[in-house]
Amino acid sequence: MKKHKEEQSGQESKLDKNSETKQSLWQAIKFTLFSISAGLVQIASYYILSKFVFKDAVDNQYSWQYYGWSYFVSLALSVIWNFTFNRKFTFKSANNVPIAMLKVLAYYAVFTPLSIWWGIELVKVGWNDTIVLLLTMLINFITEFLWSKFVVFKEKKLDEHQKYLQEKAKLSYKKYKNNEYFEKARAIVAKDGKVLLIKDLSNGNITVPGGGVDDGETIKQAVIREAKEETGMDVEPVCVVSEATYEVPMKYKNKEFISKRRETYYLCDIVAENQEQHGLEGEYTGKTEIYFAEIDELSKTKISKDGIEKVKEILSNKGGEE
Repeated sequence: MKKHKEEQSGQESKLDKNSETKQSLWQAIKFTLFSISAGLVQIASYYILSKFVFKDAVDNQYSWQYYGWSYFVSLALSVIWNFTFNRKFTFKSANNVPIAMLKVLAYYAVFTPLSIWWGIELVKVGWNDTIVLLLTMLINFITEFLWSKFVVFKEKKLDEHQKYLQEKAKLSYKKYKNNEYFEKARAIVAKDGKVLLIKDLSNGNITVPGGGVDDGETIKQAVIREAKEETGMDVEPVCVVSEATYEVPMKYKNKEFISKRRETYYLCDIVAENQEQHGLEGEYTGKTEIYFAEIDELSKTKISKDGIEKVKEILSNKGGEE
């Protein structure tokens, strides 16, 4: 099982890298297309302004001033184009659209005065205004692409818990598309009439060992694996004490969906304990405490009341037999 999971993990890692490469390429293509549309708006508006609105000033000794105004207005119109009509395409991949727009505005707050300044200076020394405009647009394209890639749309590095939630959402969406339940397996580990609980010290949440069932894995196998990973104990599932189905609203890649969940609780005996635990990094937000508690403490978890009563009954009968 472990070898199978490592091979699967390696394959998924390669797929993720290929996906990231394709995503970066597609991001560059989209940015280029958006820039072309904005560029056409800028060129057309600049031409109208410089050739018609400021037509009488072309041969004037102050004609360079009108380059500045023509350029400024045409640049503003192209930015407005991206922020209005083209907004749903320009900022579609942003996790927070208002923040992304503010970051783009910050870029233009610096680029606009600088580009007006060097454009006017070049026109003043005799450069052709069309060449100055095209060169400035090229610089705009390159610098804005880098700003967008490394600042506006840069994803924050995910911690282990965020990665866990992301993978969970990915698997849940896969199950949703296939109209399948997202299966979860839980282990109620019993010892001396008490049950094992896991407490997340960062938020106080209490649960029992468990997690999602891997592809090709039975619920029993998942119970054994999860108990081993999260507590270090080897357990033997005895019987099902509770099963619940419910629905959870989720979101994956900006797509909202309803995940159907089925959670199965197995009462388990301990086969061996005090092993190394290694599976707590992702599911919990902070440090955890593992301890044995009275059966009634199960009410702090998601198991049903009937399930708790069944645990009590089984353990009571088992204690009587002993």
